[in-house]
Amino acid sequence: MSQVSYAAWMRHQLLGWSNGYYRHYAKIGGVAADFFTASHSVLFAEVIFRFCEQWVTEEKLKDFQIVEFGPGEGYLAYYLISNWAERLQHIPLYYQCVEPSPRLRQHQEERLRPLQGRGNVYISFSTPFEVLKNRSTLVLANEVLDALPVERVKKSSDGWYRAYVNLSNEQPAVDIDWRKAPGWLAILCERWLPIPVGAYGEFCPELCTLLAQMCHLAHQGRCLLFDYGITSRDWASGAYPEGTLRGYRQHQLVDISKDSSFQGDWTADVHWDYVNHLVRRLGFASRMQTQAEFLLEGGLLEIIEMQQKNLSEFSAYQMRNEAKRLLWPGDMGERFSVMTIEPIKKYT
Repeated sequence: MSQVSYAAWMRHQLLGWSNGYYRHYAKIGGVAADFFTASHSVLFAEVIFRFCEQWVTEEKLKDFQIVEFGPGEGYLAYYLISNWAERLQHIPLYYQCVEPSPRLRQHQEERLRPLQGRGNVYISFSTPFEVLKNRSTLVLANEVLDALPVERVKKSSDGWYRAYVNLSNEQPAVDIDWRKAPGWLAILCERWLPIPVGAYGEFCPELCTLLAQMCHLAHQGRCLLFDYGITSRDWASGAYPEGTLRGYRQHQLVDISKDSSFQGDWTADVHWDYVNHLVRRLGFASRMQTQAEFLLEGGLLEIIEMQQKNLSEFSAYQMRNEAKRLLWPGDMGERFSVMTIEPIKKYT
């Protein structure tokens, strides 16, 4: 019997060639899907388009680039590109989709292919370092960080322990073994996971690499990160004794802390304090808002007022319900945060 770290197994479950969730099974958005996401919302896309439009106008840009990490089914890209082709067609837009899942990339290509070349828009599907870097760039990532593989750890009186998954040819991998965490992981957990003795938590080693890629692309622009997460204070409160790792299948919450064979959406809350630390080490500054604050600041209520004038009563009702889901504290409004990242030189 062999063992792999929890993060390695989680990556296999999500992106593995033979049975990875995002490669073969992911259902994103809608009633029949595993989870809802704001990127399927026309209102959400309209606010981001206005964000870009104001930026292009104020800085008198001659062209623009959007790099979207994890575009999912491609709805946000479709809405943004459609708006651009209609309302900013005099400005060339280079839209880059960065997607690790071949299945989802195919869905994106099918959805976006009819928009290729329309209204001065150019679409490509690339890895982060194939995109054009020397132009003003918006990096978008909606619910990407929470899907990164994490190390599952627990704090004991004699130090930190790391979860390993036992692999067997005879049965699915369901057994977890706990061993002393290696020095690098123990040091990072001691710094960033102020949890009580006996509690469990998660740490994401891949955050550093991904944020470095994003900031590298945004050296002449900004990043917008949309996700749910917690802070060091939240960890220290003891409110998450089992950690935040969980699964979703058809909108139902699944406890996967003891079942490593789960097939579905794996997710863990983003550690915003750690993200902010990495961003600053990379020479960037960040601003945190709730999703509701970001959308209201971006003119969501004005958008609703303007658009519902031309809608039927039922369509206007649907739009208001969509807005409630995006804004309400009990839904996505406060549960989700938005981190805006810019080079520090913009602030000096």
